[in-house]
Amino acid sequence: MFTTIKFTLPKNIQNQLMESCYMGNMIARASYILLKKIINPTYSLNNYDIIEASNDFYDNLKKISIHSQASCLCLWSFVICGLVINENDKRQYILYRIKEFGETKKSSSIMSIIKFLETNWKKYSKYGEPWDIILDINGFENVFI
Repeated sequence: MFTTIKFTLPKNIQNQLMESCYMGNMIARASYILLKKIINPTYSLNNYDIIEASNDFYDNLKKISIHSQASCLCLWSFVICGLVINENDKRQYILYRIKEFGETKKSSSIMSIIKFLETNWKKYSKYGEPWDIILDINGFENVFI
């Protein structure tokens, strides 16, 4: 059925459908990471499955148009996956995407995600892992997701 839709619908509709698939995958990856941490609090973000899930999230993000309105659906997944991504270039790209979406929507509350990620990357770079904040009861207190 997907093949039929893909080749019979106009190109812009095909692109929107594909972006929805990418978005669904991103949300699935963020859910996996979140549940993995909740179920096993001592699990390291350096484990292969966490790295693979965050890389998959990032790869799907790169396939979504910068102007996609679907981005508002996955802001919480930006937070979760942003906490586990270690590479600086990937972190900067995630911040860029959040900033662009926040400016498009004229929303300063979305910009709180940027501050949240930067603060936790810095805070946990000295000890622990940034995703440890997931288990902190007040960890998400000042962030809009």
